[in-house]
Formats: sequence, structure tokens, C-alpha cells
Amino acid sequence: MKLALLPLFSMVLLSGCSSTWEPKGISDYTLQEAKLICDLDANTRYPIRKEVLQRTVYHDVQKTCRKDDKDHCGDKKTYTERVPMTESYVEDIN
Repeated sequence: MKLALLPLFSMVLLSGCSSTWEPKGISDYTLQEAKLICDLDANTRYPIRKEVLQRTVYHDVQKTCRKDDKDHCGDKKTYTERVPMTESYVEDIN
């Protein structure tokens, strides 16, 4: 019984993907005009507010050993150190 319902259920789900946009009731707007009106209304209600945000990321930096850095280096000439760096980026905060 369950196996017989699987093809029917699949057809119902897949048929929803082939539908086209149709306005409800009588409309004087095309799809492009309706999207434009919707976008204008959304931008009026929720304007774009961009702010500069910052975050700290850590990068590996190769440093040259000095004579007093025996605890970092041992017998090597360089060592790797994780250094914090600040990145700035712009993002809409709505």
C-alpha cells in the first residue's frame, strides 16, 4: 500500500515546481511590475542600513629567531607565531 502511494505523492510534489505566477483576482500588474512595487514597499519599511563591523582573526606569521629567543626556536632560524589581526567588513544589519 505504501509503495503504491509513493509515485502518486511524487507526482503531486513535482507538479508544484512547474506552476507559473498568476495574480489573485483581477490585477493590472505584470510580474515585473508587482516585484518592483513589492521591492519599493520593502525598502520603505526596512531601509538598507549598512555598518562597518570588525572581527579578530588569527594569522600565522614566520618570525626570525634572535639570540635571546632560544625558548621559541631551539636550533631553528625561524618560528611561527599566531598574531591577532582585525578585519573590517560592511554588512546590512537589518
